[in-house]
Amino acid sequence: MAEQQKQSQNVTSQNVGSSRRNFIKGVAVSSALITTITSKPVWASQCSISGNLSGNASHHDENEVCTFSAYSPGGWLKGRAAGSGPNANLWVYTGVSKSTLVSSIFPNTDFTGSIAEALTGGPHGWERQSVCAWLNAALWQTAMNECQSDPNCQIVNDLAPGFYFPMTTAQVAGVYARGKDELMMTDWESAQNIE
Repeated sequence: MAEQQKQSQNVTSQNVGSSRRNFIKGVAVSSALITTITSKPVWASQCSISGNLSGNASHHDENEVCTFSAYSPGGWLKGRAAGSGPNANLWVYTGVSKSTLVSSIFPNTDFTGSIAEALTGGPHGWERQSVCAWLNAALWQTAMNECQSDPNCQIVNDLAPGFYFPMTTAQVAGVYARGKDELMMTDWESAQNIE
């Protein structure tokens, strides 16, 4: 009997973990880019790179609502992400440059220009927001990868306070591949607000 209860608890824990992972993977299809943190081991209950890395167990039973906050297209071109003023140039963390073709990050695109051309906007609002989201996702991934063993790594110091974009480049590319999504474009535009 005790063994059956233990197995049942393990299956329930696995289902909860799987459910959370599916939610995180599916965030790209939500209507609002907000996540609710309910488990410290999964999200460290903080809306930041360092919070995600710390595994801090304080406030264990509380929910924390985290709103995405990332660099804007202008921030990537001429603002904080581009290294204006005292800020670090964050392009080095993305693996691409302003002159990289959009087709190298979104192979199924009809857009023939560079990342900088897509970020400029004009009639390419979908490309603009999608490319910007991809850059923010690349930045988030790099920070998570580089800082797993050192939460005080340089990228944490280089990011704007409040930067929070827990998506992967593959998730962003998947959203883009499904075709223009007005709701997602609006969500990304409001979330990509750091100039």
